[in-house]
Amino acid sequence: MFNEKIKTEFPTPTHFFECAIKNSKLAHAYMLEGNDLFAQYYFTLQVAKVLNCQNNEFNENCTCTNCSWINQNKHPEVITISPIDYKQGDTASVINIAQARKLKEDLSTSSRYYRVIIFTDAVEGKEHAAKFEEQISEYKNLISMPNDEENDRIWLPKPLNAKVFRPDSANTLLKIIEEPHNRILFFFLTSNRHDMLDTIVSRCQIIPVISKKIIRAKYDMLEEITKNFPFENIENAMFYSEKFVELTKNHDFMPEDLLASLQEYINQLLQTNIDNKFNSYKLIEFLKEIEKTAQALKFNVNFQSAIENLFTKSLCVFK
Repeated sequence: MFNEKIKTEFPTPTHFFECAIKNSKLAHAYMLEGNDLFAQYYFTLQVAKVLNCQNNEFNENCTCTNCSWINQNKHPEVITISPIDYKQGDTASVINIAQARKLKEDLSTSSRYYRVIIFTDAVEGKEHAAKFEEQISEYKNLISMPNDEENDRIWLPKPLNAKVFRPDSANTLLKIIEEPHNRILFFFLTSNRHDMLDTIVSRCQIIPVISKKIIRAKYDMLEEITKNFPFENIENAMFYSEKFVELTKNHDFMPEDLLASLQEYINQLLQTNIDNKFNSYKLIEFLKEIEKTAQALKFNVNFQSAIENLFTKSLCVFK
């Protein structure tokens, strides 16, 4: 069903969806979790191909009409909905009521396709060029971005959170999800379910989509910091906190992405120290501090202050 490349890249979700599709046990709504939103977006398109492939044996090189349309992001029933996609009205910061009503109207008609609706936050613009090139490198020639007719749109998916939905649009979407028509699948792309509206979370099955792809650029940039971790003293901690913040100024890295890379590094340390209870405890405690920092950033806490605080706290954790 899914090819070996996709199974290797996404072993857990591919196994889950293969079983669900083979046994006709697909739910109508799924919430995907993970730090790599490109991986999530790519994966939802692969599911859409499996459900719509005219050859019934989807593979990466299938040239049937449906698979070709999905590759080009032109399939009429595989729809991306974000503040800047499937747009209705002038609002470009939230998914508004006009979009929700249009979706309800579009889904009220019958279709011969298996409709896949993908909800995500998103940004676009030339200022995101470096990050776009980094993230799409794994998927070039495999997917196009939404409405990418001239292949020059710089578009990035971002994780959904409660603020992306207005109360009226959220209520309308809930009614659509609660009373789904046959052969309609909803995907919500998130980094963490706890950032989303509880009413939407409760109506979805949660699936982790953790890409095995390692973004070497971020790890290479963090190498000077991580090889000096844990820090010896307060001066050391403050010095490397400045180094960490500088990466967002000198390179096109978002603060939350660098924090996620640091989190992944600590997770790797935890795996190698799993038999050492003392070290494991410290690493778990520091992971909690990273998560607190990530949550603080969502409330517009100054990034430099947040990292200084995090690196200073590491002295207490690893004393």
